[in-house]
Amino acid sequence: MKLIPNTVFYDISAFMALRKVIFNVHASGRKIFILTDSNTRQFCLPMVMEELGDLSQHLVSITIAAGENNKHLQTAMEVWEQLSVHQAGRDALLINLGGGMVTDLGGFVASVYKRGIETIHVPTTMLAMVDAAIGGKTGVDFMHLKNNLGTFHGPSWVFVITKFLETLPSRQYRSGIAEIIKYGFISRPELLKQDLFNIEKSAIQSIIGRCIDAKTNIVQADPEEQGIRKLLNLGHTVGHAFEAMALMKQQDLLHGEAVASGLVCELYISTRLLSLDTEVLDHYIGLWQSAFLRYPVAEEDDAELMNLMLQDKKNRAGKLLFTLISAPGNAVFDIPVGQELIEESLQFYRSLF
Repeated sequence: MKLIPNTVFYDISAFMALRKVIFNVHASGRKIFILTDSNTRQFCLPMVMEELGDLSQHLVSITIAAGENNKHLQTAMEVWEQLSVHQAGRDALLINLGGGMVTDLGGFVASVYKRGIETIHVPTTMLAMVDAAIGGKTGVDFMHLKNNLGTFHGPSWVFVITKFLETLPSRQYRSGIAEIIKYGFISRPELLKQDLFNIEKSAIQSIIGRCIDAKTNIVQADPEEQGIRKLLNLGHTVGHAFEAMALMKQQDLLHGEAVASGLVCELYISTRLLSLDTEVLDHYIGLWQSAFLRYPVAEEDDAELMNLMLQDKKNRAGKLLFTLISAPGNAVFDIPVGQELIEESLQFYRSLF
């Protein structure tokens, strides 16, 4: 199973490579589709079409509503319907232009349509560039559970165009920084020493590249998340529960914000179970309080949050299994954590508000 793209192209070379791919695919008689959400259709698609020039006329555009609350089967069905109406064959190409919601859903659509068509990711958010567009995981949310339905279906190429980051609201940009911090904690501690919220334009590509390299190395070693790939879930067990609760309550919470809050709880648990230095936790809390939207949870939410965590895909034999760290750069997966300690971490999290 191929989950890693042939190549990740950046900026100018990305547009050049994209033009070459579209020229060759069209010349072979295949149909080409480009999937956007309502935001990327407005802010990013015109830039792509301008760069493609005359080649843009060969693309069939499909647009879906933006937002995690639209990442579900009904939206996937709408895309499948459009592919069918335009008589997309098994040799069709689907280009996903958007953030993590678009690359996750578009990848899922491509993996199922006619038992699998070729797909390319053009991520437009920091979160998608460093994480969601890499590794071949696809998915849609089901019953308010994050990516509860999904497949492994890797893109042929990933084209990272950092100019798209200029179209992002500050909150969306910061959401992606949470995933960079995660990489710092699990395998790239040097990232934690940088001011990630004030990155010079000249350094952005380097930081994105380091994150992509980290994820690529892990995915190549463990394509289907049977072992080491679980390290990438640091902050996500509690974070996904927060995100699922926000979906249930129709609250506005971005994925990166959920992960950032989840990291508070999971670093706290790391201090208890793996003797993580409390200074690491305290430093992160200061960063979290200054940079991220904080998601408030009440004590009466704990039972539902526990229920949501029990649905986590990493669990085995009814045990809640976490990825934790003993120090930045030293992560361990499949650590069983009892309900009492999880609830203690949630109480600690509430004490910070």
